[in-house]
Amino acid sequence: MNFNYIAKLAVLFILFYAVLFVLSNILNLGLIKWGNNPMYLLMPFIGFFFVFISVDYIDKYLEIKFANTIFFPLAFIIACFVSYWIVVYWYLGNVAQLNNSQVAFDFWEKLRNNAFLIFVFSGLFGWVSKFIMDRISR
Repeated sequence: MNFNYIAKLAVLFILFYAVLFVLSNILNLGLIKWGNNPMYLLMPFIGFFFVFISVDYIDKYLEIKFANTIFFPLAFIIACFVSYWIVVYWYLGNVAQLNNSQVAFDFWEKLRNNAFLIFVFSGLFGWVSKFIMDRISR
């Protein structure tokens, strides 16, 4: 990696970080405000670079260039939502079993009030950035 590649990636990350911050804090689109909670401030780093780095490994493993198609973001979103539902259901099921009550929760409300949605959006922005960086470097 050369300096130009890293500089372009840093600019894309800062741009998408600012977009996520504006969507969450200023426009009030139903997402939770970040405040000074470190989890919300650091989650875009994790999601963005996890997907950005994983795209190359997924393409090498599957050998069909799946991560460079439009189906990857769809598969990523579905996998994220299913995994989040399983984790929340399992956790609340354990809590309900310990309290001898029923499991009932609003999936979308829990998702909106959690940093996991920021992870999903930053992961999608990481995929878009990888797509842009591949096109620019050609």
